[in-house]
Amino acid sequence: MTDICFKVDKVNDAYNWRDCANNNFYGVDLKNLIPNDVLLQLQSVTKDNAITVLDIYLANLYKDVNLAGKAKVLQDRRNKNVTEIFAIMENATGKCIPV
Repeated sequence: MTDICFKVDKVNDAYNWRDCANNNFYGVDLKNLIPNDVLLQLQSVTKDNAITVLDIYLANLYKDVNLAGKAKVLQDRRNKNVTEIFAIMENATGKCIPV
C-alpha cells in the first residue's frame, strides 16, 4: 500500500525557512512572509545552524496554530478516505497507484 504520512518536522521546516530567506523559488520571493527579525538571523547562518535560530520561534508557531493537531486531522481523514483519494489521483494522472 502506498503510504502518506502527515507529520511535523521542525528540522526540515528550519531548513526550508532558511532556504526561503536566501533564495527565490520559481520566481517567487518568499522573504516577505518571514518576520524581519527572523529573516535577518536566517540570512546570516548556515543551513545547519538554522534550527538553532528557529527552534523557539517554530515551537511557538506550531503551538499557536495547533500544527500537530492539524497534522493528526489530515492523517485521520487520509486514513478514512484512502481508497477515494487514490482513485481521484489515478483519474487525474492516468496512472495506477497501488493502495
